[in-house]
Amino acid sequence: RVYFGAWAVQPRVVGVFGALNLMFLSACVAAALSMYFVARRFGVKREGALIAGLLYGVSNFILNRNVHHYFYIFYFTAPFNILVSTWLSSRKGIPFRSKRFSVAAITTILSAWTATYYVFFAAQLYVLGTIAAVFRRGKNAEYKSIAALACIFVLAVSLMHLDSVAYVLKHGPNSMSIGRAATDGEYFALKPLNLFIPPQVHKWPFMRTISQVAMRQTMINGEFPTSYAGLAGALGLIGLLFAFVRSIAQQRVSRVTGWGAMAAWLLVAHSVGGLNSAMGLLGMHLFRSTNRVSIFVIALGLLFFGWAVGQMLSIIPNTFRVALTAGVGLFFAIEQMYAQRPLSEVAEHRRLAESDRRLVQQMEDELDDGAMVFQLPAMHFPEAPAFRGVDGYELFRPTFYANTLR
Repeated sequence: RVYFGAWAVQPRVVGVFGALNLMFLSACVAAALSMYFVARRFGVKREGALIAGLLYGVSNFILNRNVHHYFYIFYFTAPFNILVSTWLSSRKGIPFRSKRFSVAAITTILSAWTATYYVFFAAQLYVLGTIAAVFRRGKNAEYKSIAALACIFVLAVSLMHLDSVAYVLKHGPNSMSIGRAATDGEYFALKPLNLFIPPQVHKWPFMRTISQVAMRQTMINGEFPTSYAGLAGALGLIGLLFAFVRSIAQQRVSRVTGWGAMAAWLLVAHSVGGLNSAMGLLGMHLFRSTNRVSIFVIALGLLFFGWAVGQMLSIIPNTFRVALTAGVGLFFAIEQMYAQRPLSEVAEHRRLAESDRRLVQQMEDELDDGAMVFQLPAMHFPEAPAFRGVDGYELFRPTFYANTLR
């Protein structure tokens, strides 16, 4: 909220859409920097970390969320959640009051202030790391640090949702505030195959063909295509899972084993019929759209991809390494960015936005300051079903431009 508050004054300077674009760019940069930093902490070569950071900052996930699900573009804490989970399970652990503990505490606080789904996924990674620490170190595990991080996590999450709790205590439960059902948990769950299926708007013809063939043969697609990992993320995820299975077969534990265990858990738990479906049957429907775990899975895939590419580039002479690093990064970044909406659709949205602006300006010219405007059709909030061509949130469109109306 502090982050959003810092940007709240921007619309007065650059307009609503200018502020949205600046925040969007800041989210891209934050994601890229966090991936680069975490990759370097894991020992990934600089070239591989740069490529992984670039691709994470322009992921298909962020390019498809945009204004529709704006809060979900701030996923920069995910790589740090992976780092903290790995530290928890390591032989060194997270000693209390150490530098590791400071980083873990800051990460925990920031994670608690992100989207509720990210809090849910981060908590699972922390639990996985704690379980690994117990099995690996037994009574020598850093239980004091684990307990402290758990307290920080619970306190930060509680503070984040204090207003919601206060409302319920004052007014009682509001069953009509949000629509959830057990069937939603299946419809919006992760389909692992969708991590490898490009969007239908991809600019490469063979990619569009793959998408069209896949869509014709599936019944449930949820929030497709936001789960697409990109070519690099897909290759990295395949390589990571292969390395994970190989390390288990050889009974050899390494950092890659931990990454693979996290990816395997997230994939199994949040796929159709997984943990979210079990929770739905028990009446807990809050986390229905668990396909959003894909951004954590993509982070793990890109970490492995960056590590593998960094190893390969390290044997290239310095004379060619910079150019090859730039070429590899740009190729895979372009592939991800080619999976965007066509320019004709962007132009249509711009036309509608300009039409809204003119309408609101005309209304403000005719009506007194502070005039109240009643909009039709009357709709439930939030998540109302479409009514005669009007979507649930479209009634908010005039508010982007209104200055004197209510």
